[in-house]
Amino acid sequence: MKTEIKKIMHSVLVILVVLSGCKKDLEEAKPQDDEIIIPSTTKVILAETYQQCIVSVAADTSSVTFNTGNSVIESIRANDIIVTDVGTGMLLKVIAVEKAGSQIILTTEQASLVNAVEKGHGSVKMTLTPDDTVKTKYLIGGTKLKQRGINTFYFEFTDVLIYDKDGDTATKQDQIIMNGSLSATPSFDLDIRIDDFKLIEMTLSITFSEEADIGLDYKIVGIEMNKETVLAIYQLQPVIFFIGCVPVVIVPNLVFTIGANGQVSAKITCGVEQTSSLTAGVAYKYGNWTPFSNVSYNFSFSPPTFNAEANARGYAGARLDFMLYGVAGPYGKVIGYEDLNIGLIPSPSASLYEGLEFSLGVYIRVFDKIIEDEQFPSVIGIREKLWEQNGLGGQINGIVKDAVTAVPLNEVKVNASHENVNIDSALSNTDGTYELYLPAGNGYLITFSKPGYLDANYYNINIDFHVINCPYIFG
Repeated sequence: MKTEIKKIMHSVLVILVVLSGCKKDLEEAKPQDDEIIIPSTTKVILAETYQQCIVSVAADTSSVTFNTGNSVIESIRANDIIVTDVGTGMLLKVIAVEKAGSQIILTTEQASLVNAVEKGHGSVKMTLTPDDTVKTKYLIGGTKLKQRGINTFYFEFTDVLIYDKDGDTATKQDQIIMNGSLSATPSFDLDIRIDDFKLIEMTLSITFSEEADIGLDYKIVGIEMNKETVLAIYQLQPVIFFIGCVPVVIVPNLVFTIGANGQVSAKITCGVEQTSSLTAGVAYKYGNWTPFSNVSYNFSFSPPTFNAEANARGYAGARLDFMLYGVAGPYGKVIGYEDLNIGLIPSPSASLYEGLEFSLGVYIRVFDKIIEDEQFPSVIGIREKLWEQNGLGGQINGIVKDAVTAVPLNEVKVNASHENVNIDSALSNTDGTYELYLPAGNGYLITFSKPGYLDANYYNINIDFHVINCPYIFG
């Protein structure tokens, strides 16, 4: 049986810029100030010119060679900015120009958008869909994009191996397995304003409409781990908008991941489902950054099963990275997670949490090199307690004595195991007393051991919601 918790949260902190979004067909925006100034040192190389004249581009773009015979190419001088929207785009500053026969060799370095634009405004707003995919890389066998709505990236993952202690997939008792599905419909909105060769305003918002079904099965105990697996990487087609005649080229990349972390001393099975729409963004204006967000979500779950202590997290998420002119730009990452906390002392209890996290980063040097990159690790942070239950077990206690002297024995190890898994252990005190707290269940093995004495085993001990007295006298 599943329980649902529904919440709607609107947390728009501050939006400092009035946005004028462009449609997917790149309609021209209407800025607050329509004046656009592109300096003569900015040389826009049209696709036809580029394809006719290009000879080679160094892998690090430090050198570009063109054939002569085109007036734009032959007009390029040192300190000019060359820009094109071919491929992933190019935005370079010319350091030196060398003519060699019928070729022009340019020595170049990465430029910023403010080097190409003295004054202007541009914006773009669009939803990314599977139809925009140029290249796909699946890193988990059997994981494939499935059809589920026109605008949705969706796939299921079955028995994905997150962790394998011995590295042998044939042995199943030492593994962490995840099952479930993940879907996302990403969109973004970018607005830029430049004046006097400086970035004065920028607003970036990223929206994920996502659904996640996360099932986590820990078959291993006694580990501390932090493992993440990439399911798939989608390289999407370039998005181009203009500031005057200058093309701004963005290449989005969408990455889907699942993972698990925490400390586990138990065998655990648990699962949660979530549906959410999250928008997170940052606004830059005259040197100041302001984050903002808007969230709605719905959580549901199935109660977990377990047999010992744990603090474990399983998560699934998506990351949207932007390359600008082939250089790392902004990114947004959303994850949905489940946290299971299980304790044995003072009595067995457990709690299950589900949450959402949205982080943003702005690598901004390609816009303006004088502005520092910014990271916003928690623009959205939601953590809801879905389930909690106390009194999930009982206590076993007693006094351990020497059979000959009847004197209480200290430092006798009392160990409780279940299905070959050590659940809890304790050492007897100086007065011989001990106590263990165990989850309710049948078939426990209780073992008493101490150097100089023979071990003793009690089989098929049943633990319910009461205190069980289990004394032992060593013979």
